[in-house]
Amino acid sequence: MPKSRIILKIAVPIPLNRLFDFLPLDDESENIAYQAGCRVLVPFGRKQYIGVIVATTDQSSVALNKLKPIKQLIDKQPILSEDIMLLAQWAASYYHHALGEVLNQIIPIAYREIDRLQPKRENFWQLTEKGHHCDPLELKRAKRQLSLWHLLKNAEQGLNSRQIEETQSGAWRPAIKKLLELGLVEKGTRDKVSDIGVQPADDHNTYHPKSLLNTESSCGLNLNNEQQQAVNSLRGNCDRFSPCLIDGITGSGKTEVYLQFIQELLSQNKQILVLVPEIGLTPQLFARFKARFNCEIVVLHSSVSKQQRLQNWLKAVSCQAKIVIGTRSAVFIPMPDLGAIILDEEHDLSFKQQDGFRYHARDVAMVRGKRLNIPVILGSATPSLESLANVGEQRYTSLKLTQRAGASKAVHITLLDVRNKLFEHGLSLQLKRVIEAELEKDNQVLLFQNRRGYSPVIYCHQCGWIARCYRCDANMTVHQKQSFMACHHCETQAPLPQRCPSCESYQLDFIGAGTQRVEESMAKLFPGVEVLRIDKDSTRRKGSFEALIDRVNQGKKQILVGTQMLSKGHHFPNVTLVVILNVDQALFSLDFRSREKLAQLIVQVAGRAGREEKQGKVILQTHQPEHEFFRQLLGQGYAAFAKQELSSRKIAALPPFSFMALLRSEAVSDVLSQQFLQQCAQLGRKYCSIDGLNQLQIMGPVPAPMEKKSGRYRSQLLIQSPTRKILQYFLERWLAEVQTLPDIRKVRWSIDVDPQDLS
Repeated sequence: MPKSRIILKIAVPIPLNRLFDFLPLDDESENIAYQAGCRVLVPFGRKQYIGVIVATTDQSSVALNKLKPIKQLIDKQPILSEDIMLLAQWAASYYHHALGEVLNQIIPIAYREIDRLQPKRENFWQLTEKGHHCDPLELKRAKRQLSLWHLLKNAEQGLNSRQIEETQSGAWRPAIKKLLELGLVEKGTRDKVSDIGVQPADDHNTYHPKSLLNTESSCGLNLNNEQQQAVNSLRGNCDRFSPCLIDGITGSGKTEVYLQFIQELLSQNKQILVLVPEIGLTPQLFARFKARFNCEIVVLHSSVSKQQRLQNWLKAVSCQAKIVIGTRSAVFIPMPDLGAIILDEEHDLSFKQQDGFRYHARDVAMVRGKRLNIPVILGSATPSLESLANVGEQRYTSLKLTQRAGASKAVHITLLDVRNKLFEHGLSLQLKRVIEAELEKDNQVLLFQNRRGYSPVIYCHQCGWIARCYRCDANMTVHQKQSFMACHHCETQAPLPQRCPSCESYQLDFIGAGTQRVEESMAKLFPGVEVLRIDKDSTRRKGSFEALIDRVNQGKKQILVGTQMLSKGHHFPNVTLVVILNVDQALFSLDFRSREKLAQLIVQVAGRAGREEKQGKVILQTHQPEHEFFRQLLGQGYAAFAKQELSSRKIAALPPFSFMALLRSEAVSDVLSQQFLQQCAQLGRKYCSIDGLNQLQIMGPVPAPMEKKSGRYRSQLLIQSPTRKILQYFLERWLAEVQTLPDIRKVRWSIDVDPQDLS
């Protein structure tokens, strides 16, 4: 009886939510092992892709003579562990995204490149036999040639240009050319040796608890009672799945609690994954961890080079790295000895991917922690309403930190009524005097303006023309210093007009202020005071953000102007005054989450003031001082605000007391976009008559809040369910039918489960 053939179930990185069957290599050997988690190169139509083996079987729905063999088995051992493969499959199922694309996002970029599979050639130089027997005294008058001779003398395998440049300053090629002419050196080519590798993991027995602390630093700061209770609680639950929310006011010492808990895990030789919402938070956190712990710590985020990211990934996989600090995608990194996951600033929307594979790192972390039976710790001064609801239902343990750590004092937040007040360069005169008083004390002042650029509107005073983006329903933002205007939604740019394109008038003016205009105004109002602008535009170059933060931390008298980049977790000891310039813009949003987002923003920005011995204060410039939102938040605090907001959400049956999915479509015309979603809605509503699904609501379709973006018209369809189980049951069946609709090829569409932004 003939031996049954192995069939490989492979996830290919294309937007089809299914696996594809392939045969093993044509020259299959008995000792080749095909394991889940290994990469393979597969033919797919006219292209080739790097896929991942998900399973092996002996059956296929496709005839064997129609199956193609893989082109190459790239990995002899799985690069993705079993727990990560299962986590990826769960995420693909829950967020209804193609497994091939999910796995492709988990794998480091350097491992997704087909070009890397082909050996590359490089030039190298080595000494000839004559060169080995050369008397170095013959080269004593040619110092650069002599230096190269010594370098190559000690390199048995020869050296490539990169290796030579690492040790030779200045131009070395003329010297190597002369050595070639003398017959002392010969040039050759060879397969390029990858400079990516990782040392094998140290034997577990070589780690001793005491060795994991830096001897030059203390074992930790003195904890107050609340911090100590939090650390004790975490240590008592470090061997099981125990979701925990550290609800601590800004400056309460949450990081020190993390550090002392991590110290306990390191003593057990476990790995720790720390997730932060923004790249900008990693340098200071890395520095603090490095000063405390004597172990390998690596960073993973998009600003780390492709090569370094792979190095760091391999160190985590091999257990060489004990602590990994990363942004949301790091939640999927394989860590064999993972002992805990920590999410700092867990409320931040940056943990939710807003395009492509739309996962939420916080929720994925919870699933991973439960599967591995390890603790997951969430920390925030302004917890999300989802996390507070889980605390209320006793799914999470709550640990409260209500006192500021050390000698810092609680800040005073006041409203500044600017109705009918005189302004000078965007500041009320009263506010100007307050800023002057702080600067006279050599303190720092932070001005928060959550809009970059110079001005959000350029208009014609003569005819009323406004510069609009022709591809989006949005105004063009002026960037005065660079003399251009840009759309911050599609990145379209154009030169600043010299006169109105409608009436040819030269009377063009600006409305509103962005960070560039605020920076310019502060320089005029306070000459001699250094003004630093920290936003996306000023930190584009590598290392620029860190350089600006270093200048702030020098403690000099300064005015800081920034966007949300400055609101999250930064420690500025000399900032005593924080001003939020335009707090009113979010008060009248249609998004039901807008009040929660605004409250979190105010509290987080306020937390940058008074973090040391100096008293801090916060001023909100507003035209709505009597608004009920301010009365509740400032009068009763974030906890009371969140409690009231949760009560309102429950009455209205909104998340976290219901569950949503948003189907988005975009097309070259609004008719096509709406027509496709009408068909989807019609399909979905037939399910609502089925028992168990009659509580589902399908709302829409409606145009998106910004209907036109990047030249395409966008619409959306909202599905709301009382339970997660009902929603998932519906989506699985409904989306299978949606993919058969005839108009699906005329639109781009996506599904967003648990959407955080309804725009």
